[in-house]
Amino acid sequence: MLTKKNKNSISSAFTLAETLLTIGIIGVVAAMTIPSLVKNIRGKILESQLKKSYSIMSQALEQFIEDEQQIPNPTNYSTSYDGKNSFLDIYSKYFKGQAHCLRYECKSLNIMGFDDYIKRIKEYKNYTKNNTINGTGAFTACLDDGIITSNDSMLIVFDMGTCIPDRFILTVDVNGINKKPNALGHDFFVFEINPKTGKLIPSGGIDSYYKSNNCTKNNTYGSNGTGCTYKALTEENYFKNLP
Repeated sequence: MLTKKNKNSISSAFTLAETLLTIGIIGVVAAMTIPSLVKNIRGKILESQLKKSYSIMSQALEQFIEDEQQIPNPTNYSTSYDGKNSFLDIYSKYFKGQAHCLRYECKSLNIMGFDDYIKRIKEYKNYTKNNTINGTGAFTACLDDGIITSNDSMLIVFDMGTCIPDRFILTVDVNGINKKPNALGHDFFVFEINPKTGKLIPSGGIDSYYKSNNCTKNNTYGSNGTGCTYKALTEENYFKNLP
């Protein structure tokens, strides 16, 4: 005969069906929440890398102006590739562990494991990832004047006034060319140098040539994402809502 104690043990135990049901519920909840958690973590990392890159690039630019005593713009710095006195030659000196090359040098140098950076960058995606940045409305013409790499894994791509005649453009891949997503507005962000003040301007913000409408989810142009930088730095949920 079962004792009262044994009866209580049997009634309080989980049945196999109940255990399997519980495991199933946990699995469903995990499947629903883990992708969102992973996306949020990735977004936090990218946000942190963007802010760090912005700070490093701004400080380097401030030091450049202090030392050179003039504003970096196409008027003050020739767009020639003399390998000595161009803006990129001088600016690159302010980065730790920097390696840099100008337009016609880059194909002959093996920087961070790639020879022709333009070929690799043409494979980058736009903001919505429905086109490459080399597709219709391409942005690649603004990425072919040279690069800077640093120990911080940043890749800074330079334009000498081709796309915006009065100013230089610095577009930064905050986690480097070898890490995805390699897409505008995700880990690839556009900055402009104000030709009058020398300040580093996040694209899509005040005094920026690129406007915020170049950062939308219904735009298939290769340049979609060029106006995302200001939003990425100022909007709280920007990285949670990436397309």
